[in-house]
Amino acid sequence: MPCCAKIAAVQRLINGAAIRALRELLGIPQKDLAARAGISPSHMSKIESGAEVPRIETAARVATGLGVSLDVIAPVINAADPEPARA
Repeated sequence: MPCCAKIAAVQRLINGAAIRALRELLGIPQKDLAARAGISPSHMSKIESGAEVPRIETAARVATGLGVSLDVIAPVINAADPEPARA
C-alpha cells in the first residue's frame, strides 16, 4: 500500500465519538478544545460528529488539547504491524 493510502486509512480510524466523550468527561467546552487545537469550533464539531476526518497533525493537536496521547483517539496508530500473538 502506498504511503498516502496508509495515511488516509489511519485518518479514517480517528474516533470523533471518543474525542467528544473524553472532552465531555473532562468538562472542556468544544470551543475551548478547538482553540487549544488551533481549529475553528465548526471544524471541531464536524470532527466529533464524524462528518470530517482530521489530518493526523490536527488529531495530534486535539489529543494534546485533551491532555492525552494520539493513540487514545486513534488506537491503531501505535499498533501498526503488531507481532502475532504467541501461545
